[in-house]
Amino acid sequence: MLNLAKECQQLEIFTHVSTSYVNSNRRHYIEEEIYQPDQDPEIIARDIMQRSVQDVKMNEPKLIGDFPNTYTYTKNLAEKYLINNLGNIKCVILRPAIIACSL
Repeated sequence: MLNLAKECQQLEIFTHVSTSYVNSNRRHYIEEEIYQPDQDPEIIARDIMQRSVQDVKMNEPKLIGDFPNTYTYTKNLAEKYLINNLGNIKCVILRPAIIACSL
Protein backbone atom coordinates (compact mmCIF):
# COMPACT_ATOMS: atom_id res chain seq x y z
CA MET A 1 0.00 0.00 0.00
CA LEU A 2 2.85 2.35 0.79
CA ASN A 3 4.34 1.83 -2.67
CA LEU A 4 0.97 2.67 -4.20
CA ALA A 5 0.70 5.76 -2.00
CA LYS A 6 4.09 6.93 -3.25
CA GLU A 7 2.73 6.84 -6.81
CA CYS A 8 -0.29 9.01 -5.97
CA GLN A 9 0.67 12.53 -6.95
CA GLN A 10 -2.18 14.28 -5.13
CA LEU A 11 -2.15 12.18 -1.97
CA GLU A 12 -2.54 14.38 1.08
CA ILE A 13 -1.97 11.77 3.80
CA PHE A 14 -1.47 8.02 4.06
CA THR A 15 -3.54 6.35 6.81
CA HIS A 16 -2.43 3.09 8.39
CA VAL A 17 -4.77 1.19 10.73
CA SER A 18 -2.79 -0.52 13.47
CA THR A 19 -3.94 -1.59 16.96
CA SER A 20 -3.70 -0.17 20.45
CA TYR A 21 -1.95 -3.43 21.38
CA VAL A 22 0.97 -2.77 19.02
CA ASN A 23 3.38 -2.37 21.95
CA SER A 24 1.90 -5.16 24.08
CA ASN A 25 5.36 -6.68 24.44
CA ARG A 26 6.38 -3.76 26.67
CA ARG A 27 5.80 -3.65 30.40
CA HIS A 28 4.83 -0.82 32.74
CA TYR A 29 4.13 2.61 31.25
CA ILE A 30 3.89 2.59 27.47
CA GLU A 31 4.28 5.85 25.57
CA GLU A 32 2.16 6.64 22.52
CA GLU A 33 5.07 6.34 20.12
CA ILE A 34 6.82 4.02 17.72
CA TYR A 35 9.69 2.45 19.62
CA GLN A 36 12.97 1.84 17.86
CA PRO A 37 13.09 -1.70 16.43
CA ASP A 38 15.39 -4.33 17.89
CA GLN A 39 15.82 -5.68 14.36
CA ASP A 40 15.03 -4.52 10.83
CA PRO A 41 11.42 -5.55 10.01
CA GLU A 42 12.35 -6.28 6.39
CA ILE A 43 15.07 -8.73 7.47
CA ILE A 44 12.63 -10.41 9.87
CA ALA A 45 9.99 -10.76 7.14
CA ARG A 46 12.54 -12.09 4.64
CA ASP A 47 13.75 -14.67 7.19
CA ILE A 48 10.21 -15.87 7.93
CA MET A 49 9.28 -16.08 4.23
CA GLN A 50 12.27 -18.36 3.59
CA ARG A 51 11.09 -20.86 6.19
CA SER A 52 8.59 -23.65 5.68
CA VAL A 53 5.13 -23.23 7.16
CA GLN A 54 5.86 -26.12 9.53
CA ASP A 55 9.09 -24.48 10.71
CA VAL A 56 7.34 -21.17 11.33
CA LYS A 57 4.57 -22.88 13.33
CA MET A 58 7.09 -24.85 15.40
CA ASN A 59 9.19 -21.76 16.14
CA GLU A 60 6.40 -19.20 16.50
CA PRO A 61 6.99 -18.49 20.21
CA LYS A 62 10.68 -17.85 19.54
CA LEU A 63 9.91 -15.70 16.48
CA ILE A 64 7.38 -13.41 18.17
CA GLY A 65 9.33 -13.13 21.44
CA ASP A 66 7.46 -11.21 24.16
CA PHE A 67 4.41 -10.49 22.00
CA PRO A 68 1.22 -12.32 23.04
CA ASN A 69 0.32 -13.30 19.46
CA THR A 70 1.28 -12.92 15.80
CA TYR A 71 -1.35 -10.20 15.25
CA THR A 72 0.28 -7.71 17.62
CA TYR A 73 3.75 -8.76 16.46
CA THR A 74 3.04 -8.14 12.78
CA LYS A 75 1.25 -4.85 13.50
CA ASN A 76 4.38 -3.75 15.37
CA LEU A 77 6.60 -4.75 12.44
CA ALA A 78 4.30 -2.94 10.00
CA GLU A 79 4.53 0.34 11.92
CA LYS A 80 8.31 0.13 12.01
CA TYR A 81 8.44 -0.71 8.31
CA LEU A 82 6.31 2.36 7.56
CA ILE A 83 8.50 4.70 9.56
CA ASN A 84 11.63 3.35 7.87
CA ASN A 85 10.17 3.67 4.36
CA LEU A 86 7.82 6.67 4.32
CA GLY A 87 10.14 8.96 2.43
CA ASN A 88 8.25 12.23 1.93
CA ILE A 89 4.78 10.70 2.47
CA LYS A 90 2.74 12.20 5.31
CA CYS A 91 1.32 9.41 7.44
CA VAL A 92 -1.11 8.98 10.30
CA ILE A 93 -1.28 5.74 12.26
CA LEU A 94 -4.60 4.93 13.91
CA ARG A 95 -4.53 2.57 16.89
CA PRO A 96 -8.07 1.49 17.71
CA ALA A 97 -8.67 -0.90 20.60
CA ILE A 98 -11.03 -2.99 18.51
CA ILE A 99 -12.07 -3.17 14.88
CA ALA A 100 -15.57 -4.30 14.02
CA CYS A 101 -17.68 -4.35 10.93
CA SER A 102 -19.65 -1.31 9.89
CA LEU A 103 -22.55 -0.73 7.60
